[in-house]
Amino acid sequence: MKPTAEQRKIIESSPHESLAVEAFAGAAKTTTLEWRARAHPSRRFLNLAFNKSVNEDAKTRFPASNTTCKTTHGLAFYTCGRAYANTPKKLGTPKPYQAERALQAAGRRSRGAAYAAICLDVVAAYCASPDEDLHEGFVSPEHAALFGVGTGEVARDARFLWEAMRWLNNPLPMSHDGYLKLYQLSQPDLTGRFDCIILDEAQDTNAAVFDLLVSQGLPLVVVGDTYQSIYAFRRSVDVMNRVPGGCRYSLTQSFRFGPEIAEVANTLLGVFLDPKHLLIGAGPRGAVLTQGQWEYQGSNAGAPPCHLSRTRAGVFQSAVEAHEAGLRVAWWGGVKSYELWVLREVQLLADGRHRKIRDPLMQRFATVDALEEFAQSVQDRELLARIRIQRRFGKRLYDLVERLQEAAVRDVWRADRIVSTAHRAKGAEFPVVVLGDDFPALTIQQRLEQTGKGERVPRTEGWIDRPGCAIPEDPEIYLLYVALTRAKKVLVMSKELEKLTDWAGVVQQGHRYRNAAGF
Repeated sequence: MKPTAEQRKIIESSPHESLAVEAFAGAAKTTTLEWRARAHPSRRFLNLAFNKSVNEDAKTRFPASNTTCKTTHGLAFYTCGRAYANTPKKLGTPKPYQAERALQAAGRRSRGAAYAAICLDVVAAYCASPDEDLHEGFVSPEHAALFGVGTGEVARDARFLWEAMRWLNNPLPMSHDGYLKLYQLSQPDLTGRFDCIILDEAQDTNAAVFDLLVSQGLPLVVVGDTYQSIYAFRRSVDVMNRVPGGCRYSLTQSFRFGPEIAEVANTLLGVFLDPKHLLIGAGPRGAVLTQGQWEYQGSNAGAPPCHLSRTRAGVFQSAVEAHEAGLRVAWWGGVKSYELWVLREVQLLADGRHRKIRDPLMQRFATVDALEEFAQSVQDRELLARIRIQRRFGKRLYDLVERLQEAAVRDVWRADRIVSTAHRAKGAEFPVVVLGDDFPALTIQQRLEQTGKGERVPRTEGWIDRPGCAIPEDPEIYLLYVALTRAKKVLVMSKELEKLTDWAGVVQQGHRYRNAAGF
């Protein structure tokens, strides 16, 4: 494989300058960075990745002679995380009931698990920030008002919890982002070990990590895809435009898929986000199917289809449908990571069987309605998804959870169907991707005054002042883009994506819609 013209510019750039590389999905960014590291054998590179799988892949590809590959948490672990890992039950995500106990043990007024969750959220916001002090600015006035207290009091309780997390002899666990924050606060000096820092998946980083890297004063290469910024709820920030003095480059050719799938991605981005560049499908030709075509003809891709959903509820529904149809189901990331046992706990709560409940948080609620009110107050998306599943399946959950866990296929490529959320599948690729229908609505039925006939148009073109007609927020479009660009050979569209591409075909032929992407 020879470098493209876009890749050559990056490979041949000076190792002394900072770069910001905008790379579309499947655009061989890791290969490009590997070639650049090999082109400068005397330079010492630190390659940082957001998740473990990307880092493990980088270790097998970058030259070990001049490149050290780590995750951002791995960089901090030896100095600031190891002591917590070596202390029993000290490293992990602190739970609201644990925070409540810590506040009570210190003689502070108890306001319940919901208040403790709000305080933990403030700690999490602080850990993701570049700030040295945990101050009132991290507290939402609306959240404080829910409990009739001021932001200052919430900040004081949050500071106490942060200190409790730091103490090795306190049972409140230290989070992984917590020891990463401690590392940032320690102001480490990496200049003696490295000459350049590479930050992969830069759109997934947080402000604390970026502050740590910029403070080194070393050439910084950030590589990412703005349209894959799907972790804002984890307080990630897109730093692509924040590199001091960075030269900007683009990688627009995707070698994962061909022009058919690229056209769908360009339609989505072109309608809702007005990109500066077109995604070029430079991989093997493939196919884009409607759900009806998929059900009728299937695929000869020779691999199990991966069904991607926006929510855990969608994943569960897909798994149940496949299992009840006699298909072998594999859960991307492993069935244990989906914590199906929590669904059983929610059903026990719904049935009033409180003595059978094991989850300490759920034990504190009398009804599912009360649990839902708590989840809404602290914006716990995962818990809300599980409540939706419980309300849909009810008492069937006892049997379904047990059967799905027992029947789960470990080797995903031996399954008949792979199921996953779009978030969990980020960074992966599959021969066949089937999109679920729980992604947001993209179109609206608009009645034409001239003819009185209805026309399905994008929500950017419709009457958005009507109830239920809002344009999807950018993160929702990012997530759908991530999902559809996991496909290598075959993409089966969701119903809403079908409607959007139907409209785009008509509009492009009539030359009625144009923007910077060429539509």
